[in-house]
Formats: sequence, structure tokens, C-alpha cells
Amino acid sequence: ATEPRSPTAEAYRQLRTNLQYSGVDSELKTVLITSANAAEGKSTTAANLATALAQSGKKVILVDADMRRPTLHTLLGVDGSRGLSNLIVSGRLDPSFIKSTLIPNLNLLPAGRIPPNPAEFLGSERMKEVLGWLGTQAHYLIIDSPPLLAVTDGAILSQLCDTMILVASANQTRYGTLGAAVKQIQALDSHIAGVVVNKVNLGSLQSYYYYYYQQEYGSDDANSRKSLRERLQAFGISIFG
Repeated sequence: ATEPRSPTAEAYRQLRTNLQYSGVDSELKTVLITSANAAEGKSTTAANLATALAQSGKKVILVDADMRRPTLHTLLGVDGSRGLSNLIVSGRLDPSFIKSTLIPNLNLLPAGRIPPNPAEFLGSERMKEVLGWLGTQAHYLIIDSPPLLAVTDGAILSQLCDTMILVASANQTRYGTLGAAVKQIQALDSHIAGVVVNKVNLGSLQSYYYYYYQQEYGSDDANSRKSLRERLQAFGISIFG
């Protein structure tokens, strides 16, 4: 999303706008980005959304809280040897752990050294303190989380954030899996801004919505089919895409 005129950049600017409108009644400053399963594009989505927000003049800290498979330091070309895990154990609120990037207004807090017990780190009182402090350093915190259905980390982080965005991959994420993730979010009483559908040709997005239903239920009855958009709207969830 660093090329302002590209279709990808425009899509993330629209996502930025949707997020800002979602926070009309209450400020949505700390945003969790997750997915149901791995390899659905959550980290790329987090980085691109953070970039779009930074390009609007907002100061953004992108936080890699995926202590299972951290990738943001590689995506942004930043040293990831020290970061969130080190900050949690250090006992200090040290800004030197936050790394600048080549994108104006965008800084990165890498995951740092991978701990043996990520869920305990993320659920600690120290983590709450760190996030509270980070919130004073930027307009937005965009937090990349491990997949929601794989480990408990995402559920823990959802309790520390103002809202979350669920990422689904075209032709990969099944509706049943996505529905299970949405139900888990709702059971936690966490706020969800919406679902991002990525890796899809926007011109064929409507067909993609129906693809979900056909693959999950094997139905081709025009009267019984429902699009993914319709099914998620039954949950009160918006699709960004």
C-alpha cells in the first residue's frame, strides 16, 4: 500500500475510512488484526492498514503480538531481535524498543525474542501497562495477533483492544471456520469492526461470497443460497472489501 495510486492502496484507504466510521460513537484507537487460521493474510493486512493510517497524517505504532510466527519486522525491514517480549520482561517503558520504519508516521514494535509461554506474556498485567503506555505515544495501535482458532493468544488480546478486524482469504477460508471465529469473538463480548476479504478480484467479489456457501454446504439452489455477506450480516458483522 506504499504506492498511493495502486488498487491495493485504494482498498486500504477504504478500510481506513470504514474503521474510522466504525468509531463514530466511541474512539477505536487500539485495533487487533487476526484471522481464523494461519496464512490468511492478517500480517499483511495489519501492515497495510497501519500504512494507510500513517499516510493520513496519524502517528501509528504497529505491534507484532504474534509471538508464535512474527513476520512484521521482515515485512518492514526492521531489526526484530528486540521488541514486545523484551519490553514486557524489562520492567521499563523504554521507547528504544520501538523501531522507526521508512514510512513517515509509522513505527514498529517487533515481537522480539519468542518466549516459551506467549499466552502468559500477553495476558499479564505488564502487557496491559505496556499497551496503555503505547497508546500515549500514537494516535493508533495496530496489533497483529496469532490466528484466533489456533491458540488462545488472540482471545486474550481481544480483551485489551477497542475493536478487532477479522481477515479471511478468498478461496481458502471456509464459511464454517469463519463463523466459528465470529462466534468466539461474540462469546468474548469483544467488539468487531468487520471482516476483511483479501486475495480476491474485487470485480468477482459477489461470486466469491456465493463460493463460500456452495463449498461449505454443496447447495446450488437459488432460493436456499445465501451470500457470505448476508450470512455475516446475520451476526451483525460488516464485510470490508
